[in-house]
Amino acid sequence: MSHHLISGAHYEFFPHHQDLGLRGVGWTLEDAFEQVALALANITMDVEKIQEEESIHIECQSPNHEGLLADWINAIIYEAGIRKIAFKRFQVSFEDRRLHGQAWGEKLHSDSAHFPVDAKGVLSESIVVGEEQDGRWVAQCVVKI
Repeated sequence: MSHHLISGAHYEFFPHHQDLGLRGVGWTLEDAFEQVALALANITMDVEKIQEEESIHIECQSPNHEGLLADWINAIIYEAGIRKIAFKRFQVSFEDRRLHGQAWGEKLHSDSAHFPVDAKGVLSESIVVGEEQDGRWVAQCVVKI
């Protein structure tokens, strides 16, 4: 059984015109941000098959959670494309208005390998970050694909 189910943290997709909505849910804001990144990673890759060979650090700064979520997801898309890495695991921590993120994944060695994240970026007006009545955090956005 997945530990995501036990902890209550999970991600889901939702349709949005020609684009794709990503929603991360967790008992902490960190969990929710990590789950959105995991949803992103799962758009085109089966993350179970990806090895944790490399890790990269991502840092974002924004005055609010919505800005941090946009920067975090856009940074993952950018790093995956530039470095040709398929990510499988993410860790997030917050400090003031900064996000410190770590992403683990595997370098794609073949030119024919599927692009790690088949997305072009976050639609900024689509971002929602907030705490639900049951105490869980939800972070969601729509990515252009």
